[in-house]
Amino acid sequence: MFKLRGRQWILITLVASIALCSTLFLGQAPALAWPDRTVRLLTPFGAGGGSDAIARMIADRLSKRWGQPVVVENKPGADGLLAASDFVQIRDPHYLLLSFTSIVTVNPIMHQKLPYNTADLQPISPVVDGVITVVTNPAANINSLAELIETAKARPGTLNFATVPGGGHFGFMDFQRRSGIALTLVPYRNPIASVTDLIENRIQIAVMPLSIVLAQVQAGKLKLLCVTSDKRAPAAPDVPTTREAGAPEFRVMGGLGLFANKGMPGELRDRIARDVSEVVNDPEVSSRIATLGELVRSATPEEFASILREQTAWYSALAKANGFEPQP
Repeated sequence: MFKLRGRQWILITLVASIALCSTLFLGQAPALAWPDRTVRLLTPFGAGGGSDAIARMIADRLSKRWGQPVVVENKPGADGLLAASDFVQIRDPHYLLLSFTSIVTVNPIMHQKLPYNTADLQPISPVVDGVITVVTNPAANINSLAELIETAKARPGTLNFATVPGGGHFGFMDFQRRSGIALTLVPYRNPIASVTDLIENRIQIAVMPLSIVLAQVQAGKLKLLCVTSDKRAPAAPDVPTTREAGAPEFRVMGGLGLFANKGMPGELRDRIARDVSEVVNDPEVSSRIATLGELVRSATPEEFASILREQTAWYSALAKANGFEPQP
């Protein structure tokens, strides 16, 4: 039998130790080294709105946690298409995308062709569940969903409505079909402009995120009929859900979520998801988010991916049931 001498044993042991240390180091490198410079948070939100405020709040808390600056970069427009298409071209793990979940769930249904591949957007964690509302001008004298249906049937063709593209549009389209009513859609490129026209009673109904209309509701200029979430919004606790208002099928699912570019190691995504969860569930942060009209939500990357699949299936079914044709 071949026998190793003392020096040979020492050499083999040294080489094995170096190999083991290298393997361990390489396996831990993504978690240990990241972030080693500024993290950029790309968003499809315009500066100054409720979603932008949430993005900046989270960026500030993550910056303190990570010991590196976290900078919000706004890229608004085109239902999030611009931000998403720019993001997928940046192969840098120090760029993250905080966006409406509709970029993955609704946009593929609304558009025949997207400027990005949704498979390149890797789910990290949800951040908030959006609260979509049905809101009206008090002068319209409509105080509930039941009265909205009654008025629309009594005066067909006289009620106009506005909505933001995406889940709210699909949900309200289906609600009208189920209720046997037909309101006239007035399209707006900017939802803020529709709120102004709603206040002036140029349109009578809007289906909007609570965060967009909350200040006008609190000022008495607009009236909430319901929220489309599964539970009441803390910022509007007296407003019923659609289920409580007699329309349980009228649901709008979605919100804001954090995405990585394709190729980010799963271990790093898990770590970021845990950090985001701790940030948004901090009582001070969750309270502030609630006052903006949103509901905190967190999950693992796998759970978030499952949520997105559920929402995609829901909106695909609504589009099919209502004969929706995607835009070219």
